[in-house]
Amino acid sequence: MNKFFLSAFLLAFSAQSFAQDLKASALKYVPGGSVVELKKDEVKVKTPAGSLVEIEFNRSGELDEASGDAIESDVFIPGNNLKTLSEISKTLKDQGYQLTGDWSYESSFMNPWHYEVDAFKDGQSFEVEVDAKTGKVTKSKIDD
Repeated sequence: MNKFFLSAFLLAFSAQSFAQDLKASALKYVPGGSVVELKKDEVKVKTPAGSLVEIEFNRSGELDEASGDAIESDVFIPGNNLKTLSEISKTLKDQGYQLTGDWSYESSFMNPWHYEVDAFKDGQSFEVEVDAKTGKVTKSKIDD
């Protein structure tokens, strides 16, 4: 019986510690932000401007993806010499895109870290993909 309680205590303690680590990690990506919600592997952070950035972590506690719906006021700094959300926003505006707000940051086996941004250009709605390392648009397709 004592082994059961000890195991339960250790599991609860490690889960709480993992949650604190996720909060601290999330705030590294959104400097000046404050954690407003923590669910399992997802942290919602309120930016200094009051918008929300959602950050998801994998089971190892590493960044899995991030997203928001206010690109021009959201803050996201991925680190590792990758482009910040602010830099991506400026690049797209300089290329004539009007940003609608929605964005995401993710990677996959075939597609390294990149941003996906919803935008308008020449009166049409686009989904634009931007390489997080170079800041170059890698895909721009009309959004149906």
